[in-house]
Amino acid sequence: NTSDKMEAWRQAGISYLRYSNICAQVVRRSLKEPLKAKAVSRDAADMKIQSFEAGKRTAVRITSEDK
Repeated sequence: NTSDKMEAWRQAGISYLRYSNICAQVVRRSLKEPLKAKAVSRDAADMKIQSFEAGKRTAVRITSEDK
């Protein structure tokens, strides 16, 4: 059944975003040089997390995730 295969990420207990990131990482790492070096540099992710209370920013946290 096609729908069973399409939702394997749900059965694995991960979000679709995480699933697509894993797929992209696999594709990038399977490339041959010189494309691989350029693509692997896109594996890093930066994220800015902001907390708000009563409409005012209370905290800012910047994270960097190297996969």
